[in-house]
Amino acid sequence: MILISATKQEESFYLTTGDKRCITALANSTEPSLVAIRERLAGKLVCLEQLILKIINVEGFEVTLIKVLPAREYDKALKAIFGSGERCTQDNVLMALGAYIQDLRDNAHGLLSEI
Repeated sequence: MILISATKQEESFYLTTGDKRCITALANSTEPSLVAIRERLAGKLVCLEQLILKIINVEGFEVTLIKVLPAREYDKALKAIFGSGERCTQDNVLMALGAYIQDLRDNAHGLLSEI
């Protein structure tokens, strides 16, 4: 919530988070103060999976794989996506990332950015 509250003073921003539960809870809240926050954050949130996908598209799959593998133990989604380690294929990883992003997009009701 600290990072979300920090956006109040910013005109132009993106907020990156791996906390999909927070995004979903905010997207579905009817609490007036949270509705105002949701409106301010609409289209401004970037999830971890979107960032990983962007890095793959810019830096390449092999470069990204080498960087992500040591950190996959710290995030459930990354562990599922990159779980087979060096045997991961680009097609499988891209498909899994796309599925995670689409699932969150379906539940985030406009909060996710189109990066």
